[in-house]
Amino acid sequence: MKQTAVVVFPGRGAYGHKDLGKFRMHHGSRGSLIRRFDEQRRALSQILISELDNSESFSEEVHTTSQNASPLTYASSYLDYLSIDPDAFEIVAVMGNSLGWYTTLAAASAVCPTNGFKIVNTVGTLMEESGRGGQLIYPCVDTDWHVIPEEKERILDQIEQSKNIHNGFLQLSINFGGWAVLAGDEHGLKEFEKRVPSTGGFPKRLKNHSAFHSELLSHVAERAAELLDKSIFASSSVPMIDGRGHIWYPHCYENHELHDYTLSYQITNLYDFTRAIHVAALEFSPDVFITTGPGASLRRAIAESLIMIKWKGMNSKDDFERADKKNRMVLHSSAVANAGDL
Repeated sequence: MKQTAVVVFPGRGAYGHKDLGKFRMHHGSRGSLIRRFDEQRRALSQILISELDNSESFSEEVHTTSQNASPLTYASSYLDYLSIDPDAFEIVAVMGNSLGWYTTLAAASAVCPTNGFKIVNTVGTLMEESGRGGQLIYPCVDTDWHVIPEEKERILDQIEQSKNIHNGFLQLSINFGGWAVLAGDEHGLKEFEKRVPSTGGFPKRLKNHSAFHSELLSHVAERAAELLDKSIFASSSVPMIDGRGHIWYPHCYENHELHDYTLSYQITNLYDFTRAIHVAALEFSPDVFITTGPGASLRRAIAESLIMIKWKGMNSKDDFERADKKNRMVLHSSAVANAGDL
């Protein structure tokens, strides 16, 4: 009997040194698709993603730029998605974190995979060419993975102070389980770093990140909307959950609405990954969440989000780990792939 699954795609900062060679080692059978992605990069005189993935060593200066990290994450995440065994899982909804929304579109057939790559590569290139500000991440969770209300209030208070007192720009960018990602200009980010306690290496700047999901990138959104036509969007084949927790059901929206959300609202407003997970759990009640692509941060963020709503009686990190060990709740696609795919 098939298990029901919600598939979750990572944000663009996920691809790291451990992921080098993934296309060659795990997705050799998808070579024609990788070549189509490479053709788009070649036409723009950009480093091919196959060459980036084949590098002898990982370079933060090269691999973590928006122009390179975005398509690498998209390609590896989408290829992983194709490997999920359809005889074992019924995918009831798809979603992602931040850039993972663009992978969501392709996985749900709301755009074809090459147009999904075009969206990612266009936005990533625009952010590298004209991105403003930066992002940092800060915890608001304790060792049991409970959100600490005082920390959340401290973050929101500092955002208001930066706007109203310090003349800096600071905005909540992503709700990511027990973590807050903030976007801002240099003044706003520095004020925050100065005024909150340092804990375990946090607050931590996200290397080579612009102020994604904030008003500072309104010019990027405008240009992306001009370059990417609404005609590339279509009805999805499965429900999609966006960064507001809104569900896009197949045949229940117009193409221009998806274009406007993806290339306007999604770029300049809060991405509430936590709320999206809540919606996925409560509306679709999947047997399992399946993560794809590089990076290991999604599992914890999903777990923290589920603990917030006491899903299936879970109230702590230990509860989640026990439940997950007994009856896996969050799996990576590499563990549920067709035998010939990974």
